[in-house]
Amino acid sequence: KRELSKKRTQLRKEQKKLSKYEKQQELLDGRNSYSKTDPGATFMRWKDERLLPTYNVQASTQDQFVVHYTIGQNANDQVEFEEHLDQLPERFYPNSYVGDSGYGSQVTYEKLIELEIDNYLKYQSFHREISKNAKDPFHKDQFTYDLDTDTYTCPEDRSLILDHITTKALRNGESTEVRRYRSLNCKGCPHLNSCVKKGRQRTITMTPRWEELKSIAKQNLTSDQGIIYRKRRSIDVETLFGNIKRNKRYKRFRLRGLEKVKIEFGLLAMAQNLAKMASFIADNLIFIIYLFHNHTQGWYVKVGQ
Repeated sequence: KRELSKKRTQLRKEQKKLSKYEKQQELLDGRNSYSKTDPGATFMRWKDERLLPTYNVQASTQDQFVVHYTIGQNANDQVEFEEHLDQLPERFYPNSYVGDSGYGSQVTYEKLIELEIDNYLKYQSFHREISKNAKDPFHKDQFTYDLDTDTYTCPEDRSLILDHITTKALRNGESTEVRRYRSLNCKGCPHLNSCVKKGRQRTITMTPRWEELKSIAKQNLTSDQGIIYRKRRSIDVETLFGNIKRNKRYKRFRLRGLEKVKIEFGLLAMAQNLAKMASFIADNLIFIIYLFHNHTQGWYVKVGQ
């Protein structure tokens, strides 16, 4: 009886722990962490290396007006951008999207194609590819591909042939083809130690669909329209967050919980838009007064002038 009593007490303790763990798993909802003071917030690493409970804010802007925003719990901007696209309101459906290299991925590019939105999102190696002074002359981007022979040629004019083909699972559940190429002979190459990381033969991997999507994005980004968009991006969207955090000194949410934080940022976005509209009207009032004094027959205002 004493032994059974001990087992019963132990099982009750384990039952309480299990119940606690189940509640924690429910709060996590697929995340790797949550804050005890705000279970809706996820711990994310900041630029100053601090680990703080955070919400990931994604905002779409046009001429510094907030036209769409979402609040996420994932630190990965690519994941949050996909949900951002899924929640696009009918009243705002953009012709194109411009973003930095944190957003460029095969899944996001495919998503933009599906929604028929022009892709001006940078990918991680974009600046290295367009730079005249490449830091790594033996990066795979510097290798030349021959479509007819399905081979790569390195800067030292040595060939890499197809070794094998595999598949890789994407974040959206789909799979994509991955091709691995291997050099025929690296023996005697003066750059062997700087080019080959492991073993004595250089190998590179290539994802055909990803390379195709990158080529489209690169063509868009380097076009005349793409250059204009890239210059406007930092002015357009970064100004929003800079104004809220620096000028308004609003660096942290006051409310707790995902739904309340969505409302809170919505109020901030409306305040931003009203301030921009007030500034626009004030600038055009000068134009109205000018026309009034210079046209005795009357005055008019053309919207957007």
